[in-house]
Amino acid sequence: QYGIRVKFIQMDNDGVFMSQDFQSYMASQGTQLHATNPYTPQQNGAVERMHQTVMGMTRTNLAASGLPYKLWFYALQYSVFIINRTPRSAIDFKTPYFMRYGSNFNIDNLHPFGTHCIIYNEKANKLQPRGTPARWIGVSDTMKGHIIWTGMRVCHERNVQFIEPSLHIEGKRTDTSSIQGETEETEAENAKIDEPIPRRT
Repeated sequence: QYGIRVKFIQMDNDGVFMSQDFQSYMASQGTQLHATNPYTPQQNGAVERMHQTVMGMTRTNLAASGLPYKLWFYALQYSVFIINRTPRSAIDFKTPYFMRYGSNFNIDNLHPFGTHCIIYNEKANKLQPRGTPARWIGVSDTMKGHIIWTGMRVCHERNVQFIEPSLHIEGKRTDTSSIQGETEETEAENAKIDEPIPRRT
């Protein structure tokens, strides 16, 4: 994709890396494979340390947001997203993003993982709310939009309004499914308006 050839890969003895198909492909690309000795993770120290950093950020994102643990992948993905846009001493306190693209990333549109937001409901009728409460869980890298957790599913949205952090409920593991449930109950009650009113006899 970037026209860059990988010279060598430092790895452990995981079965994925040691498979014949992987080794044959790397050899065809001119890439050397350097494996560590069994039960010697210190020989792969940089990767092990980064793995610890990423998992620590992932746990923090889930704990601070109060979102369910089944969203761990999006918490991990956002952690890596932030790391790639954070200055590092190994590259003269530049960011990996800058080293790749030659420009700094605009952080004005970043938000804490799990930020409360409202997504625009384009299919709402005249009496239904124009927005649905949800949680922001990252930036999409496949389209220009936000990754949103509605309490029921993960989706990509373009029209999102964020709620100020001061309105968040701190110190409590919450889930927007409760908000969604209240919304659905309200919608069910509002649906009764469309039913004909019985006449008195």
